[in-house]
Amino acid sequence: MKRFSNSTYWSGSHQHAAKGLWPRETEIAQGTVLYRFIDISKSPSVIGADGPWWFEYEYYQIMKTFAERHGYSLGYCARIFAAILYEWSEVNAVVCAEVTDGPLKVWKG
Repeated sequence: MKRFSNSTYWSGSHQHAAKGLWPRETEIAQGTVLYRFIDISKSPSVIGADGPWWFEYEYYQIMKTFAERHGYSLGYCARIFAAILYEWSEVNAVVCAEVTDGPLKVWKG
């Protein structure tokens, strides 16, 4: 049986991932760098990094490139692309993390 580094968090996670989405189960390999938009006015980046809703590099780059080409802030583009409501977050910082003990089992959608 394959071991996932986040197995202890997997049970019951589908109900949270399925809020407004049709998630599919997939794996993220060790060495993958992920990005998450956070609100540093609510908590320090180390705390903000401990949450759901991460982006892989290619999707982060799409948002970053769109922001640069159209003169928007990266936070504003993240809000548009990821449907982040204003009451949820200021979207004023980005944290990144590398999967070091992979793979991770995730919901993607």
